[in-house]
Amino acid sequence: MTAKTYSVSALSHEIPTELQRLRLLEEYLEPVTTAALERTGVESHWRCLDVGAGAGAVARWLAGRCVDGHVIAADIDTRFLTPERNLEVCEFDARTGEFAPQSFELIHTRALLMHLPERAGLVARCLSWLAPGGWLVATDPSGFTASSSPYPHWRVLMNAFWELMAAHGGDPLWGRQGLARTVAEAGFADVGMSIDATIVGAGGPADSFWRLFFAQVGPHMVELGLLAAEDLAAGVALLDEPTFFDSPDAFVTVWGRRPL
Repeated sequence: MTAKTYSVSALSHEIPTELQRLRLLEEYLEPVTTAALERTGVESHWRCLDVGAGAGAVARWLAGRCVDGHVIAADIDTRFLTPERNLEVCEFDARTGEFAPQSFELIHTRALLMHLPERAGLVARCLSWLAPGGWLVATDPSGFTASSSPYPHWRVLMNAFWELMAAHGGDPLWGRQGLARTVAEAGFADVGMSIDATIVGAGGPADSFWRLFFAQVGPHMVELGLLAAEDLAAGVALLDEPTFFDSPDAFVTVWGRRPL
């Protein structure tokens, strides 16, 4: 099996449904992210960086809170991002890119680090980009809830997705197993962690996200031999079953601040 990078395969910005997928993910995770950012005590004058900004919802939220500050939305592909009064859009490769030391009071990243083999290096660079006392807030999914699903078709579907992620250099369990340790070992202080299990079967944005996600990514998974077409169809069909409720994944959020 040949492993391509996400940017040119299953989650490419070139795919017509990718913007819709990103917006559904933003809606899906808005409560998790907002609570984590509020925990930092974000203030109106802060300089903020959103790494891997996607479709820009978090960067826009920060710009609305930091009206006397400045927000940079950084992504390797910025076509879904629009600058605003205090919101700058920056094309940025998280694997190698740099910002000036002590440039920010807050750095945020979501569903990014787990995809990068260079994740520990990025966390260390984030520490250098923060002003003393500045916060890093990082969120990544972890697939440990799906492994115990009582629905065999859902387990097969989700396991195939995690295999796809691993084939592209991601680590489907790293959010739980390595995120907090990496942040602490990088030298951050006041490190904390929360875990939010997500739910499908309730008819909300999570259901809409996973339907679209597997419509977009599922054929790629079948092409790579990660599951059969009938297994893909059986797993997705569960989302239309009125008695189906389960947890596809959990989102692990870790925060820490640069020592004063």
